[in-house]
Amino acid sequence: MDDEIDLRLYAEVIWRARRIVAGVTLVAAALAWAVSRFAVRPVHEASTLLVVTQSPILDREAPVLRLERDGALRVSDEPVAPVQAVSLAPAALAEIVVSDAFRALMRDRSMQGDGDDPPPSASLPVVRARVVDEASLVEVRAEAPHPAEAARWANAAASLLVEEARRLDAARMERALALLEQQIAAARQALDEARGRLQSFAREGPSVEALESQQAARTGLVSDYQRRLASIDVELASGLARLQALQRQLTGEPRVLSGGAAVDPVYARIQTEAALQEAALAALRAERESVEQALERLVGELQATSAQLMTARAEMQELAWQVEVARRNYERAVAQYEAQEAALASRLGESALTVVRQAIPPTSPTRPRVVLNAVVAGLLGLMASVFGVLVAEMWRQPAESGVTRAASTASEAVR
Repeated sequence: MDDEIDLRLYAEVIWRARRIVAGVTLVAAALAWAVSRFAVRPVHEASTLLVVTQSPILDREAPVLRLERDGALRVSDEPVAPVQAVSLAPAALAEIVVSDAFRALMRDRSMQGDGDDPPPSASLPVVRARVVDEASLVEVRAEAPHPAEAARWANAAASLLVEEARRLDAARMERALALLEQQIAAARQALDEARGRLQSFAREGPSVEALESQQAARTGLVSDYQRRLASIDVELASGLARLQALQRQLTGEPRVLSGGAAVDPVYARIQTEAALQEAALAALRAERESVEQALERLVGELQATSAQLMTARAEMQELAWQVEVARRNYERAVAQYEAQEAALASRLGESALTVVRQAIPPTSPTRPRVVLNAVVAGLLGLMASVFGVLVAEMWRQPAESGVTRAASTASEAVR
């Protein structure tokens, strides 16, 4: 039971020392208020608001055309590299404000007061920036001992940031134009190479016109040979029929006269005609075989010429399409360069950052917070005084217990 904490005892101790606790609390709060009010140099904060307006910078390269199998030109699905330009995102601009280079520019900026305004301090003030609600807004804040000085520093920082954004925007446009110039040069080189391949093919290899002439000539010869074969077949059929008729006549005619001394002249004439007809048929057969051989050789040459012509036409068409693709890519690159150059000319002197709210001198300092400091100091004094009172009471109780025990012992000894 002796180890249990009696909260009523602690409350009684604190209540007995309430004047001490209240005095310490009031003294701590008054001291903190006085120091914050008179000893600490006040800090005023002013802010200005800017909005980011992106310029029409080219985001991607010119589309690349490709030749499909069906002979149509379509835009290639292959990804193209984006333009390597300086980002003007609000977060990037906020990072610029806190950079060493920007602080160096701020240090070089002349900030002279007007009228009764106090002059700026020799030291560089605290300048911060933040993105407002993830929008295209950037808030620039400056802290200074005097309200007018804080407003001037905030406006000066915003002005410097606008100039820096203008410089970055110009650099971004120049990089985009430089990239487009590279694309134009590459497209022009590709066009010249495609034209060179087409001219080299037309100059070195057999031309399509020459192959077409050879094909037409050989096709005419094939037709002539085929007509000659048809004519020979007709002559062979007619000569064979004539020979068979003569042979039947020979069979019906007597070979010798009735006296048997001489050959029948009619039979001899028919026999001579039959021999001549056989010779003519043999000549026709020989001619037909020769014509067939020549026709077969000519058909092979015609097939080779046709295959060569098809290959030449396909290669010529492919080279022509390559020239057309390169020409269209070159024209697109030139058109994009002209459009980007016009956009640059239209935005000349403009900035991608605009001030939408100027900083004004604040009416009250942001630091120190006198009331808050006094309240915190009072609470700390209250806790310290309560703790001191309780500790003093703990030291006092053992001493009183020892004196009481000594008095009891002495009284018992007297008795």
